Amino acid sequence: MARLTKAKLFGLIGSAIEADGWTVTPLSAPNDHPFRFEMRKGAARHQVRAYIWNMSHGGGKKRPANEYRIQITKVPQFKPELGGTTLILGWSETFGVFSAFDIAHHAQPLGASPSVQIGKKALEQAGNEGLATQAKGNKEVAVAVRPDHLATYIAHQDEAHRGKIVDLLIPPDDAIDFADLASPEREYHFGSVAERAQRRTVLDRLAALEREIEAIKPQLGMMGHNNPPEAMVPDPEVLAGEITEAAATIRPELAEDQPDTAAISRGASALQRIWKMLRSAREEGGKFAAAIKEKGREKLAEIVVGAVVGGGALYGNQIVDALQSAVAAIGHWFRLII
Repeated sequence: MARLTKAKLFGLIGSAIEADGWTVTPLSAPNDHPFRFEMRKGAARHQVRAYIWNMSHGGGKKRPANEYRIQITKVPQFKPELGGTTLILGWSETFGVFSAFDIAHHAQPLGASPSVQIGKKALEQAGNEGLATQAKGNKEVAVAVRPDHLATYIAHQDEAHRGKIVDLLIPPDDAIDFADLASPEREYHFGSVAERAQRRTVLDRLAALEREIEAIKPQLGMMGHNNPPEAMVPDPEVLAGEITEAAATIRPELAEDQPDTAAISRGASALQRIWKMLRSAREEGGKFAAAIKEKGREKLAEIVVGAVVGGGALYGNQIVDALQSAVAAIGHWFRLII
């Protein structure tokens, strides 16, 4: 993959933080490295100095095959941001995550062409979960950070480098409690640039989901002939109707200056419930088909796979992925307004 310029790497940092509802104000020239900026959100404020490089694989045959690194260039020594936060970051296009290293372990003058490493396992885990840590031999704890967790990492950097990230993880999409997010006791903040942009993202995801539903409608009436066992999934036509109804509940609220968060929560909860149900049905259908196949009933196994896992059906990847995408976008919108 192509290596990103410093300007694009700085842009990634700023975009990731702004997408979490923070305002980013540069404190240095666009081409300066390190890049210095201030981030604000309500009463919270952080002054940040960011060093960043592209991550690359390994470091020769003597290095472990599952190791990635940043090669530090043109920086003889890291300087801490007085009264603020200093970031030592790498960016991996391959994994879509940042690596982050603790300046407390890299405060001395740097040698010739030094590098700092992190393992593939941590990068993959951060891609799936948002944050991951790796204990290193020098007692440093390296951190891998998905962009949607970067602002959280900055605000809680010391905790992260002590390996305490459990409380910093954003709940996975299937664990978001939309009813709690729409509690009448909460105070909401609407109208920020990031919040308005996320509204458009939610609408785009809902439109994509509805297009997938329209595409499979001709097939829904035929699903009854070869349905897998009843326990796997309710009537596909009913679920498709519920998806359409949920989208219709959410969409008009996002056009309002003060959206009804309770209505959006109800629609999002419905989409989340159906997504989890269809995902489970697809997984169980695959297991059921495999069990049938083991008993030599190849034809019946093909029917089950076609009904449950097949590309065009309600259970297929297109619908399941579109539902997850919509749920994730609504969850992020709620995080921006709280």
